[in-house]
Amino acid sequence: TEPGRNTWFCFRVFLLIYRGCTFLYFELSNEAYLNKRIRMVSNNYFITKNKTQMATPQINIINNTVDNNNLNLAIYQKFSSTPDLTVAAWRTASPSIGTTAYVPVPSNYAVHAIYDADGISYRTKSLQIIDYEGAYTISKDGDDITISASVNEYPDNQVLVAVAKKVAQAVDVCITLGGDDVYPPQTTSPGDSQDFSILPTLYLAKVKPEVTKGGILVAEELSSSEVSIQPGQTAFITGDINSGYNITVKNGLYTAGN
Repeated sequence: TEPGRNTWFCFRVFLLIYRGCTFLYFELSNEAYLNKRIRMVSNNYFITKNKTQMATPQINIINNTVDNNNLNLAIYQKFSSTPDLTVAAWRTASPSIGTTAYVPVPSNYAVHAIYDADGISYRTKSLQIIDYEGAYTISKDGDDITISASVNEYPDNQVLVAVAKKVAQAVDVCITLGGDDVYPPQTTSPGDSQDFSILPTLYLAKVKPEVTKGGILVAEELSSSEVSIQPGQTAFITGDINSGYNITVKNGLYTAGN
């Protein structure tokens, strides 16, 4: 009958609408869920990535002495394993008794030159040292002194900086780590060169309180307390003024009291 057909037709239309709404609901829900998961994965990736990028290796220094609140330690590198009068303090740390000094150790070595012209000190651009090795040439371009990377290969962990004869004046060759001089400037004449060792090992020694970053260190003073240290290690300073002070190094990053 006519009423029966209308009822059946309305029921089928309702069923189609219901199925369509149900399908749309699940599709939107799934899309929202997937987007949420993508955002979660993406956020986790970038958080992890940022942590990885931002994490700089470091060394920790703990003052466990009995009486030395004026403790001053120099972190430095050397041309060789023997004491050298040209060693400079790359960084210094002065933790008070019972505290920890945290010293980040970046890996970005660079080279530049400093020169004088008409009584004014100039600095060339700074070139990154790739893979801790390379050869560089300091030359003259018009009135300017420039530095460029050489195509010549050089042994691992060695950096050679040559000054061309046409430079016609002595320049100071500088090697930096994290922007600070890791070796004191080396005065180099035209036609000469400087050879540097770029090694991961740093050295730590107790120095006079007045020594600051960039200061020239005295070999005799270093030899009495010098220890080698690398990123990821902790130095413990113990002792007192009567018995003397000792530096011991352990793997791992510790803090005072732990």
